[in-house]
Amino acid sequence: AALIVRKEALTRPPVAEEITPTRQEAPVAEASSSSATTHYCTVDLGITLPGCELHEVSTSQLATWVARVVETEGPIHEDIVGRRIALAVGVTRKGSRIQSAMSAAITYVLRGGEIKRRGKFLHYLGGSLQVRDRSRLDSAERGVEHICPEEIELAIQETLKVTHGVEAQEVETLVARQFGISRAGKDVRTVLSSQVKRLRRSCRIIERQGFLEWVDSPDPV
Repeated sequence: AALIVRKEALTRPPVAEEITPTRQEAPVAEASSSSATTHYCTVDLGITLPGCELHEVSTSQLATWVARVVETEGPIHEDIVGRRIALAVGVTRKGSRIQSAMSAAITYVLRGGEIKRRGKFLHYLGGSLQVRDRSRLDSAERGVEHICPEEIELAIQETLKVTHGVEAQEVETLVARQFGISRAGKDVRTVLSSQVKRLRRSCRIIERQGFLEWVDSPDPV
């Protein structure tokens, strides 16, 4: 039977996206079960196109590749999933047809139940969450916008636990370093600050004498 894909899943801007190949590859390995900071590991797909263009590959085959990326690199931004597959087959320009094909493949793989979408991020349900240092990735993939909220929260938690409290103005800098971001610019601080504020509202973070501390079991309000 023909696969029916929602119309909105196939809608993408017509402007092609230029993909810059990674100049310095991250080490290839399976995700660790440890929550300690580790270098971000990319999947080695080792794939070739089956005698056609990337956007002409069957949705089921693309979905298989999507699943392999997410199983190793999840939680991962959906744009990075498409970039990873495109670069693996030597495609450096991701136009609207490729974007539509990737969107359909993601919709397809979500039906299997092992991968879930939260916002723009894909999570593998059998995987573990850990803070990952992205300093070895290409600059196009190191942006804080490509880090899921759950990983940011874990980084904040680990930072406050290890230091036993941090001055409020230093939190963003220390957390950014865990992701391999040596200089926390305005965009980075904005994202991290919003997460800190959310955790303070939920009482997971409290302030004592100018220092922020993590609370494992906040008192019920």
